[in-house]
Amino acid sequence: MIGVALIIFVGLTAVLILVLMLSRSASLDYQAVRTRLHQPGAETLAYHVPEGQDAAALIVALGRAGYTAVEDDEGGTHQVLVFCPGSRQEARPRVRAVLQEVGGPRPAEVVFADER
Repeated sequence: MIGVALIIFVGLTAVLILVLMLSRSASLDYQAVRTRLHQPGAETLAYHVPEGQDAAALIVALGRAGYTAVEDDEGGTHQVLVFCPGSRQEARPRVRAVLQEVGGPRPAEVVFADER
């Protein structure tokens, strides 16, 4: 009986350690992408997330459309940074369309930071 309990305990501990390692790895990957998007010369579009809209939903939609995006709240603004392979001008219409499809509680016109 004690042997079975010990085996279960060791198994659960191993699973917990594996889950923690995977979540740490994902967190480090996300931070690396975020750092890369903040590099000078990185082709990105910054979209200010309106009050009440979920940035995670935007990031998931952009990911499904083939764009790498991260949440960014540096500088006191809540925005999503989108990596644009090629150039911003080429990606802008497609990224805008993806963001408009997600909508939100109050659908608004999608305006990027460099268009203000």
